[in-house]
Amino acid sequence: MTDPTDDLAALLRERAGDAPAVPPMPGGLPRRIRRRRAARTTALFAAPVLATASVVALVAAPERTVTPAAPSITPASTPPAGVTDLTGRYEFCDLEYPADELHVAAHATEMKFDQGCYVVRAGFPGIEFANPSKLPHNVAVVPDAKQPWTQKPIVATDIVDSGESTGLTWKESPLTPGDYVLFCQVHPLMYAQLVVR
Repeated sequence: MTDPTDDLAALLRERAGDAPAVPPMPGGLPRRIRRRRAARTTALFAAPVLATASVVALVAAPERTVTPAAPSITPASTPPAGVTDLTGRYEFCDLEYPADELHVAAHATEMKFDQGCYVVRAGFPGIEFANPSKLPHNVAVVPDAKQPWTQKPIVATDIVDSGESTGLTWKESPLTPGDYVLFCQVHPLMYAQLVVR
């Protein structure tokens, strides 16, 4: 009687001879994969370091007065109703349909919020924040500024880990109608516009 493992090995050798040849990988594909992985890893570890370095540089920098530059964008047509700023500030905002509640989420795979602009009605009851990302995040609200991480937050949610959510509720909104910036205190370069109408 023959051994079943010898029969199986013989059958596999026989079938391997009939199998089609595996096409080779394209020449540049392994290099591209390695470069992309290296870039993602570098970005993942460099963002907190750069954010910390920029905050340290801002704190250590001597105070100086800077004259703001005049907007260089000239409108091609008349702005939509309610828009007084023509510098492109509201480019991604849907100002006609403000939400009654503020629901913010971190992007699942990129270092940004799910939307670039959030528009809510004045007197909204609070902030709901969801974090589907693998990194911890939170949401802080500051007055509209070029460098939001240098401002003291008006309100800020707790920092939550991956897959968690948190929120803030209030009886009277601390945010009056106007423009604000949402940003993550863990990753300060992650921010979005907030328009309260």
